[in-house]
Amino acid sequence: MKNKSGFTIVEVVVSIGILGVIGAILALTLSQSFQGNNKSALIGNIKQSGQVALSIIDQTLRNANSIVCPPKTKIGSSNLTLELKDGRIVRFTAIPEPVNKLYNGHLVQDSPILDKTKSPVEFCDYLDTQPPSAILLLTDKSNITSGISLKAVDVFSITKTPGYNDIVEIKLKIGQSAGAKSSFDNSTVNPIRFQTTVQLRK
Repeated sequence: MKNKSGFTIVEVVVSIGILGVIGAILALTLSQSFQGNNKSALIGNIKQSGQVALSIIDQTLRNANSIVCPPKTKIGSSNLTLELKDGRIVRFTAIPEPVNKLYNGHLVQDSPILDKTKSPVEFCDYLDTQPPSAILLLTDKSNITSGISLKAVDVFSITKTPGYNDIVEIKLKIGQSAGAKSSFDNSTVNPIRFQTTVQLRK
């Protein structure tokens, strides 16, 4: 009689089970690796954007002649309007995430036209009703799944001391984008804080 060669049903089932376990382990390892890479890239993006935004605001403040519209409260404000040494007006505005998460919180810079027919108070009140135009985005706005978002809107505060130039403190808190939970469920990134203080030069 010839010997029959081959696998029994039990051996086939065991082999399939072992291969399934190995496949699950590999899938989990690859998933964690991709999530780790995504998280590292996101943190790098947050740090780069925060430093760039701070640098732009810092350089603009050092080139400013005066603060046209100071923050209205001591705890901070979402906007700051400056007059540069060449007479141009520059406004920084922090825009929060909307409740519906349609876009990220972001920081913008625009150049409104100074209306000399209005008093400083009237001009600042007018600006408060006008959305930024000719926008230069300093942080991400549109990438709501894997981008970044400004998490704090009380960004600017000013210290006034008699006999000294005004000191402006900038505080940014930037984190993952408004819709990031759908893409980074297992790799949540805590917001990163950026802060600097600039004294105006006259």
